[in-house]
Amino acid sequence: MKRISSRLFAAALVAGVAGSGAVAASASATAATPSGGPIHIWATPSPKGAGGRILLTGAIADHGTTQSVNAQGAPDPNGGFVKVTLSRGGFEVDKAALDRRLNALKPVIDRATCSAWGTGTGEVTLQGGTGAYAGIRGTARMTVTFAVIAPRYTSGRKQGQCNLNKTTAMFESSITGVGSVSF
Repeated sequence: MKRISSRLFAAALVAGVAGSGAVAASASATAATPSGGPIHIWATPSPKGAGGRILLTGAIADHGTTQSVNAQGAPDPNGGFVKVTLSRGGFEVDKAALDRRLNALKPVIDRATCSAWGTGTGEVTLQGGTGAYAGIRGTARMTVTFAVIAPRYTSGRKQGQCNLNKTTAMFESSITGVGSVSF
């Protein structure tokens, strides 16, 4: 299950929620240059776990996409960083501390239904901004909540058992966070 929680987190933080497209576009189009302060983050993963959408409110009122990357900035679904691309610039998220917490997570597993769920919380660091977010520094406490339904082995000695290491039959996740930034 450790592999699932790590993969699920990567998929999750890489993602983001944009409520109504019109509301989010309107908010970012009229937002002033950020001056720092409290932020709120909502994210939702894509089904494939490679990227997603994100919405920020508070000191940053913007929306966009996320991509999991490695330390060199190359796309990596298991990378320790997230590239956040917003409508007015972007920044990078170092999620190593949160990954450590999620990797230690003991999700609840129901083997009768091959379902699992869990919630984990940890810190991330925001850095390396561009555009309107140049010079960003900050931290956020993120909470990742997920639920999965795993497939069953169809053959072999484990036939009929839950295959928790395979791409899930169904996956849902949400990521929320609260923090503070300065520029």
